[in-house]
Amino acid sequence: DVQDIGIALDGDADRVIFIAEDGKLVDPIRLLALCAKDLLTENGGIPEKDRKIATPINSSSLLERLLEPLGYEVIRTEVGDIKVATALKEKGGILGGETSGTYIWPKYHYGPDSLLTIAYVLEMINRKRKPLRELLKEIPDFPFVRESFQLKEDIPFTKEVNEKIITEMNNLFQNLGKDHVKINKLDGVRFDYQEGWVMVMGFMV
Repeated sequence: DVQDIGIALDGDADRVIFIAEDGKLVDPIRLLALCAKDLLTENGGIPEKDRKIATPINSSSLLERLLEPLGYEVIRTEVGDIKVATALKEKGGILGGETSGTYIWPKYHYGPDSLLTIAYVLEMINRKRKPLRELLKEIPDFPFVRESFQLKEDIPFTKEVNEKIITEMNNLFQNLGKDHVKINKLDGVRFDYQEGWVMVMGFMV
């Protein structure tokens, strides 16, 4: 049997992950970019002042590289759907999303809503008469690696620790011949350079 799409929800249905017709998982940030791009042409498009999306600092730089040339402003927030929702409420915007599969549609409400997301994706597939994997061909695939490391002892992620990380990472980038590194300390420390980005942040379990 051939399946058109797979949809997986978490326990309280505020997160959703899609599986394309080829059986492979869809990166939530690529789907966020696809929806944002589609919104530009759906129902007459989006007024320029509303061309904003919100996403945490740990999301792919794909969003800036793809959406900013289309007139979008990408609002970066601390990690967490509440932070994304707050940014949308305070700064405006048409859509928000995280790497975990949460999507926020401010037109309706400011909570993560998997059902609205499912409805939009299914409608888009039907309207364009293309399967999801085919639609995603217009969205670049930026590979990434996420790793967790267990420390020997708890280290509070203080301002001093942040600065030490910045110093060590800057030395590493210089040794690798990387220049024009942009540093963002919104949540943890993120380093953006021409070929990609690296982020270090603490996580309490």
